Amino acid sequence: MNTFNMSARTWAVWLVLSVLFFFIFAFGFTDALWLGLGGIALVLAVAGVAYLARPSVRQAMTLTRTLSRGHRALIRGDFAGAEKFYGRAITQADYLGPNRDCNLGTALSHLGELYRTQGRFADAEPVILRAITHYETAARQGGLVGAAASRGAFVVTSNLASLYINQGRFDEAEPLCEDVDASFKSDSKVGPFHRAVGLYNLGQVLVGQGRLEAAEALTRRAMMHLDDSLGRRLAVPAVVMAGLADICRRQGRLDEAETLARKALESGEKSAFSPIHAVQSRFLNVLAEILRARGRLEESEELCLRSQMLTEKAFGPDHPRLDGCLATQARIRVAQGRHQEAADLLERCLGILDKAVVPTHPDLLARRAEYAEELRLLGRCDEAARWGQLAQDVPVLQPVAASSLIRGSGQ
Repeated sequence: MNTFNMSARTWAVWLVLSVLFFFIFAFGFTDALWLGLGGIALVLAVAGVAYLARPSVRQAMTLTRTLSRGHRALIRGDFAGAEKFYGRAITQADYLGPNRDCNLGTALSHLGELYRTQGRFADAEPVILRAITHYETAARQGGLVGAAASRGAFVVTSNLASLYINQGRFDEAEPLCEDVDASFKSDSKVGPFHRAVGLYNLGQVLVGQGRLEAAEALTRRAMMHLDDSLGRRLAVPAVVMAGLADICRRQGRLDEAETLARKALESGEKSAFSPIHAVQSRFLNVLAEILRARGRLEESEELCLRSQMLTEKAFGPDHPRLDGCLATQARIRVAQGRHQEAADLLERCLGILDKAVVPTHPDLLARRAEYAEELRLLGRCDEAARWGQLAQDVPVLQPVAASSLIRGSGQ
């Protein structure tokens, strides 16, 4: 459907309405006019039924219903169910003649984001790239569908940037984030949700690069695009607030960091996701590390254990988000002088991150340095030297969070 046809139809509707209003104004509601209105209503009803009976329309409605069921499963924390529905949506979209590429891009983007949420990064990347390819193909059609597909391509590109941030591929993520931000600035139809996601992702890239002041400015700009109504439906405002809290902690502003982290946790629990949904673990991790830094070890450990339980129940024992709560627990053990337990926890962190992120990820390098220090304190000097060499010349005091933004439908 092109812009010209839409304009012609709009003018035709206005012409009919103008003639109708003229007769009402000139002659009032006569019996003939009522009979004419009844005839028009009957024709419109028959046309509507005929339109809905078309196979392509029924297929499109079925696809929409399947995607909606997948989203509801995701909200409930039923990730296996969500994967089933999104897989079915891809099959349904593949059989749609009109707008096939645009619909395939939508279905694939949902599945790719689900994989990212589950920590299945190797599965997520090819699916997200396929979604971008289909959106770009649809965008070349032009018209309203092409414009929507072009916008969808940048939304999915933002998801790809989030994936690269999760993996520590900051040099690859940064140009994607900048392209998305530039596109969203020039598109008046992009909503506050996607604008906030784009700014937040770019801020997370800067955090990974140690550029905290610039990251804070971008994250605060992201917060300006979000409001309470969005917070009740999605966890994105809480994610952005938690990101800002983490930046404040890294800068040593612990009072401000704790206030923001508690607000993020409260906002996340009031969103569409329940307090026992796995998405809450990200907010718990941020607050737990802040409380640990303030010496409130019992409160911190309680939050860590709650986060660990939610993550393991939803995703199993190897999800990258576990690194945050396990590393905080390890630091608590260090403060308590329980170095063997700290070393065991850090060893588990290393096993998780080795499989999920690139070798230069700041979190992975930080865990190697922390593990080396615990081995040294335990008298295992040769092992400590080896692990210390792996983390040599790398700053370890400001590890970046292992998980970034889950788009509103996800986590």
